[in-house]
Amino acid sequence: MKNRPLLIIAFAGAIILWAAYHSLGGIEGIRADPYMSLAVFAITLLICVPVFWFRYRRMQREPIYEAVPEPAPDAALDILLDNTPIVIVSSRLKMLVLLVVLVLAIVVSAAMVWTQPGVCRVGGMVVTAPFFGFALLIGLIRLVLLERLEITPEGLRLFSFGRSRFWPWGEIRDLTLIRARGAFSWISGITFNRFSAEQHAAGPARVVLRPTWRMASDKLADLLNRARLRWSSPLASTYVPVKKSFAHYAPMVLTWLFACGMLYLLMVRPCG
Repeated sequence: MKNRPLLIIAFAGAIILWAAYHSLGGIEGIRADPYMSLAVFAITLLICVPVFWFRYRRMQREPIYEAVPEPAPDAALDILLDNTPIVIVSSRLKMLVLLVVLVLAIVVSAAMVWTQPGVCRVGGMVVTAPFFGFALLIGLIRLVLLERLEITPEGLRLFSFGRSRFWPWGEIRDLTLIRARGAFSWISGITFNRFSAEQHAAGPARVVLRPTWRMASDKLADLLNRARLRWSSPLASTYVPVKKSFAHYAPMVLTWLFACGMLYLLMVRPCG
């Protein structure tokens, strides 16, 4: 069994956590012993290794990225493309749902920071308040100033935060649906890779469109694929993939740092 070592690590870590929890009098007892709290923090991170490995293996069996298939005959969409520009606006209801989820996440995170004693509480609030405030401000702006997609024969234009980004159809490749899998399965976004005449072209190498549009995500992806095939320039066959920059990985790195920091405050409580 190839995954037996990972299973042993996971079960051993879980048993150690259970024994520490009961022998030291719960979470407060663990926090009271600085060495034990650090050990529990390390074991928790260690358990994450097999968990994410099994998640990775499941993603290999059930990929979260689904390539948009070749367009099937659809007279309605073809007629829609004959009447450009096509403007698609984000759904205010979907944006409101995302804002509510964001507020709940902020409340839970703020409560975790507020339970810290002394300097950790003040320092934690000082560090996290700008992050929470910025995230809430972005959510409110997106709720009031709805994003807009514009499809024209020249390319795809996205209007967001009072500015626009434009991609010619020749730059858009590998249209893909991002499917979240769990107890339920739903489309969590549309993504495409950028190709250009220059490898170091300005802008992101991979663009992600959120699933907040008034049109269903799978139908929108099909429409974009039809537009790309219809209007892509013959010169696009000579384009090369745009090279990824550090900014491509920055959101993931910041998310992991924030999650590990919150776990550290919860388990270790370094100030008390």
